Amino acid sequence: MLLMCFVVNLISCGVSKNDLQTQVKASMQSKLDQDSTYKDYHLTVNSVTLIDSRNGTYDGIAKVLYMGQEHDVPIIVKTDKDSFMLITQPLAFLFLLAPQSDKDMAESSPNQIKLVAMERADAAIKKLVAMNATDPVPAEFSFLIDKASARYRTAKRNLPSSWTVQDVLKAYSSRADITDDAEAWYRDQK
Repeated sequence: MLLMCFVVNLISCGVSKNDLQTQVKASMQSKLDQDSTYKDYHLTVNSVTLIDSRNGTYDGIAKVLYMGQEHDVPIIVKTDKDSFMLITQPLAFLFLLAPQSDKDMAESSPNQIKLVAMERADAAIKKLVAMNATDPVPAEFSFLIDKASARYRTAKRNLPSSWTVQDVLKAYSSRADITDDAEAWYRDQK
């Protein structure tokens, strides 16, 4: 599942790099749609970019959309006058192994997504408020630093040199405000 390799006949001989990118994109999408290993993931190839690295061999990136997020899939394309062979790098589709809870949320209705986001935001804010005020902001809450920074700038306040829990909480006038920002962030993580 984590490696893909296939050979496709070229539509015409001596194709340009742009035409080759288009053919690789279409062929890769067809493979993802039809192959039993990939079809249930509903992947979309948004674009393919190739760089001519050696005679007849291209290194490239396929931008693949999965669960609302675009992923870079490293590829190698080898060509001759009649066909091309597409090879993905080992573990290129590792992102398909996302936790089931993330997959479930991505397939949820907007109301379900909102409910899950509200629950996650409420739990996150409770955890943050329970921390020591002088503790640095944990990585799991770093998204709140961006929101707090914007609030500091709007209020024309100086930004802290290093963010503590207290600094983040002081940016908000109410628990509802910080919960709204956290909920929006969790909702966008679908």
